[in-house]
Amino acid sequence: MPIYQRKDRHESWYVDFRADGRRIRRRSPIQTPEGAAEFELSLRRQLEAACEPCDILPLASSATFAAFAERWMTDYVAVANRASTAREKRYALNRRLLPAFGHLPLSHITTNIIDARVAEWMREGLGVKRINNVLTVLRRALRCAEEWGLLDRVPLVRHHRYFPPVPRYLTRVESDRLLQVMEPGFWRTLVLFMLRTGVRFGEASALRWEDLDLDSDQPFVAIRRAISGGEVADPKTAGSRRTIALVPELVIALRVLHHQRPTTEWVFTAPSGRFYRPDNCASVLKRACRRAGVPVVTWHKLRHSCATQLLASGVPLAAIKELLGHTSIEVTTMYAHVAPNLMWDYMHVLSSSNDTLRTRACQ
Repeated sequence: MPIYQRKDRHESWYVDFRADGRRIRRRSPIQTPEGAAEFELSLRRQLEAACEPCDILPLASSATFAAFAERWMTDYVAVANRASTAREKRYALNRRLLPAFGHLPLSHITTNIIDARVAEWMREGLGVKRINNVLTVLRRALRCAEEWGLLDRVPLVRHHRYFPPVPRYLTRVESDRLLQVMEPGFWRTLVLFMLRTGVRFGEASALRWEDLDLDSDQPFVAIRRAISGGEVADPKTAGSRRTIALVPELVIALRVLHHQRPTTEWVFTAPSGRFYRPDNCASVLKRACRRAGVPVVTWHKLRHSCATQLLASGVPLAAIKELLGHTSIEVTTMYAHVAPNLMWDYMHVLSSSNDTLRTRACQ
């Protein structure tokens, strides 16, 4: 069967056929039966047009960056990366990298040329964070070129120091005020779920009722998948597969929601079964924030709010890292500087200890 849907990979569509004695098996970039069929036809045409269909990459070491980038996107990025990540890399290529380096042979892309282009982007007013994101795509592309034998050595790609802004979040009082002004139902349950679990919006959108255990003594939710580009996909990272305990108020709200929607497979989809995106339902949260008189935040800031509230309550960073599904503790530390009351408590303990020592010394 040239195309099929894998049940063990969250119902993803795959292309699977043999050509010249070699098996070709890839995930379709368009997750529909029609899209998979079109992808299969495209692969077969590429194989027929190639001199050596499934052998070595038909690119010489003198290939330009533009020629390599197209093969990198189709042969590696489309297969190994999530659809959203592939779109981000395609945007970085089309918007910045191909105009800057597309005409150059791979071996001609040197550190001084990269630095000169970065300086030009800065003069144009491009932000440091955006530049660093573009340079990350460039470095990964050149590293792949090295692995494919098209480049002897990857040039040094310098990232520039970036100080992220203090993330906006809701305090526990503000979160409670937000929940108080929202009518019981779908949207309040979604806001409550994100505030009390810290999940990403795409993870909440991809929840099935079978992922929830609401009847045990220790109720929990298992994060197994996420919505990416409107499609069901694997979570963002390996650490994103996790189990999160559910507090009693959230268990009650979820039970009520399930009773109201007994025939739905998904927990947080539109009545039509369509998956919500953060941008097309941002107005719901914005209006609720304004009614509550709290700072207007995005859906992703509810995740930040959960993390900062946990940290302010004394939960260790390592535990918050596991709860949020971060890859490294360094990502989690971004929340440390937004809980000054916790830092004050730590230093107050130190001060109290010193006072006790001085008192004992005087005695």
